[in-house]
Amino acid sequence: MKKYLLYFIACLFISSPLQAADDPMASLFKFHYKVARQGNVKSIMKLGEMYENGTGTRQDLDKALEMFKKAQALGHADAAKAIKRVEKKKALGPRLQEIERRKKAAAEAAKRKAEQERLRREKEAKAKAARDKARKAAEAKRKAEQERLRRQRELAAKKAAKENARKAAEAAKRKAEQERLRKQREQLAKQKSAQHKKSVKPAEKAKSDEESSHGFVADPCETPAGRFMSSCKKRGK
Repeated sequence: MKKYLLYFIACLFISSPLQAADDPMASLFKFHYKVARQGNVKSIMKLGEMYENGTGTRQDLDKALEMFKKAQALGHADAAKAIKRVEKKKALGPRLQEIERRKKAAAEAAKRKAEQERLRREKEAKAKAARDKARKAAEAKRKAEQERLRRQRELAAKKAAKENARKAAEAAKRKAEQERLRKQREQLAKQKSAQHKKSVKPAEKAKSDEESSHGFVADPCETPAGRFMSSCKKRGK
């Protein structure tokens, strides 16, 4: 057997790159197939197991049974047990196939369910992302509108303050002009009054001097004693 094992290892090393890229179990199957053709009972048993389990080749219970019977004919101790095992599998074949079919259907159903669940979650995630995006956009729009209205109010307030300041300045200017005109009128009135007094005093003084020079006044009622005279009192009435 060691000789055949060395032969197998050598075949692996000298095989082409394409063969090296093959399934290792398929290469092992080919190796045992070649060695079994030379009558090696262990390789024949190994081929039977590989056919039985579908290792390195397609599962074939008939071929497995054939290999085990050859090994039994060559005196392999475990061949009889392997034959019973394969015959039992063949007898349970339809049932095992049904079990396998159900397992496969269940696996496919679970796979479909998992895929549907994945799609559902993905759809929900996309919908949530769309809702979040729309909410953020609406929030940004609302804040932008609030900011625009705030700036508009600030601009209106600044404009109103500027207009009030202009009106206040104009009112102060008008008031100052009115005050200046009032003071100017008062000054003119004082000047006229002073000029009038200056023009009246010489005339009154001349009249007083004239009356003093004659020793009497033209109107007795105008004298200090005239207020006690009955005639002056009547005239005053």
